[in-house]
Amino acid sequence: MTCFVDKITQSIEYFFFLIKSAVPLPLNYKTLSYYIMKTKFKITIRLLLVVMTVILSVTLIQAQPGGQKGGKQGPPSIPTDKQIETMVSDMVDEIALSPAQETKVLELYKAHFAEMKEETSGNSRPDREEMETQKKAFEKQVKAELTKEQTSKYEAYLKEQSKQQPQRER
Repeated sequence: MTCFVDKITQSIEYFFFLIKSAVPLPLNYKTLSYYIMKTKFKITIRLLLVVMTVILSVTLIQAQPGGQKGGKQGPPSIPTDKQIETMVSDMVDEIALSPAQETKVLELYKAHFAEMKEETSGNSRPDREEMETQKKAFEKQVKAELTKEQTSKYEAYLKEQSKQQPQRER
């Protein structure tokens, strides 16, 4: 920026030199340097304003919802049956479910996500508190199918899963 201002200053000095040599005006060194300094100041202020405007614009754009995250908001998408089966099979490995427990937990998961799909299919956004209540009730149903040891492993599994999911803004 300084280089740019210096170039403009040189151009202005040359311009004043041409004017002074062509037409005898009462310009002396003090008035000439005053005009140059005043012009330098104006140019610097204008450049500063442009830079500040650009910075402010970028900040405001990024402050908009979904600025860098792709704009995705609202509840997470409902998993497909295949994704649900994958989730339950991962859980089987983590908490050592028996085949009967696996079948029951898979049914619970499918029923839960079918209910969630129904709730979120409308145009209105679902109530966060209601969704949290349904999630707690669902987890309670799953825990009812597990032994005490499996319940503690299931809770650890849920904590690990929540850490792996990207944190959403509230």
